[in-house]
Amino acid sequence: MVDGAALIDGHVHLHGCFELDGALDAAAENLGKARERLDLPSETPLFLWLVEAGERGAERLLEKARGSWSVVESSGVSLRLARSSDGHRITAIRGNQVRTAEDLEVLAVGSREHVAGDLPLAATIEACLDQEALVMLPWGFGKWTGSRARAVSKAFERYSPRGLRLADTGARTRLLATPPLLARSSAAGLPVFAGSDPFPFANQVSKIGKHGFVLEGVGSGAGWEDLHRIIRTVEGQPHRFGRPLGSIEFARLQGKMQVRKRFGEGRGP
Repeated sequence: MVDGAALIDGHVHLHGCFELDGALDAAAENLGKARERLDLPSETPLFLWLVEAGERGAERLLEKARGSWSVVESSGVSLRLARSSDGHRITAIRGNQVRTAEDLEVLAVGSREHVAGDLPLAATIEACLDQEALVMLPWGFGKWTGSRARAVSKAFERYSPRGLRLADTGARTRLLATPPLLARSSAAGLPVFAGSDPFPFANQVSKIGKHGFVLEGVGSGAGWEDLHRIIRTVEGQPHRFGRPLGSIEFARLQGKMQVRKRFGEGRGP
């Protein structure tokens, strides 16, 4: 197993409105384009970090009976998928997205069990860390403000020595300044991981794999245990790929989410 680099979309939801083969085709196309732009070898491994918020994405993958993609290996939290037409491979890593009592979100990549929602932020982080997962606090529009901003900052100071990290998203517009806590993490040499974070609308399936980061030192047959071991040693910022949203698209999506929260399917992803 030769060490090289891996391309990772670090924040993926397989929403119920997404057709699975279409989601994986989009991931393969977008990550493949990023690999070409970065001039990486064709054998560079591709990863999707699935953070479930009730969508049952990993279970839906395991239940697939037909289609152009199939699960060729399931080991722990790692699902290796292959496309029948060309043998193209992607590895999906299971995880959780947990909503806290403060209406914040915690991501736990590599977690084996769901963590109860609506607990205080500190208790949620503790429960996720107990599963030896990669625990991240993702930026969210309007969430890292006021008292919640103070809660996130306090949690990051307390738990970053135990491995808590921050996550940025492709759902942020380039017209917004970098959130102060993300900038502070970068200045301290702590990595900020990025992912696409698609919205729960059918046409958002095309966003999977468009945003993410490059992790160096990853072997071609790596699984979650290998990634997690490498991540624990990362210092500084991994190279990020993908462009933030334009202002019009950002405003349109935020408006649709507000309508969905008020009149649609609950509180959103």
